[in-house]
Amino acid sequence: MPDPNTQNLAAELAAAEAAIPADPTLPPPPGTPEPPPAAAVDSASCSDLTPGLVEIIAATVLPAWNLTEDEKREFSGALGECLDQLFPGGLSGKYACWLRLVACSAVIVVSRASANGGKLPRIGPRLEKPEKAEAVPAETGPAGA
Repeated sequence: MPDPNTQNLAAELAAAEAAIPADPTLPPPPGTPEPPPAAAVDSASCSDLTPGLVEIIAATVLPAWNLTEDEKREFSGALGECLDQLFPGGLSGKYACWLRLVACSAVIVVSRASANGGKLPRIGPRLEKPEKAEAVPAETGPAGA
């Protein structure tokens, strides 16, 4: 008959090993189901977002260029491919926070330039507008003269 302490130790060891997360650098143990391919993960790619982005750019940044629909479509496709390469996984990928930061920054810059006559506002502290000086009555000369 096996020692009861040995059986308890073996059970505790098996439970502890099962609780340890798998090391992603090691191959999975035999019989482990394959994870779904990366393409099956549900995420919006950057290419899905670029047509709307290009429309905004054409209307706010480049209105004088009068981009044609063909030019917008080509630019949108190329921009989407570049962004997909820089930000794999799109809005749900590993670099989604950086994509959002770049997009947010671009919106702020474009809106400030549009509100400032197409020029970027200066960088630095705000310039305080000088208060209007009170009108000082002009002296008409000595009293009684």
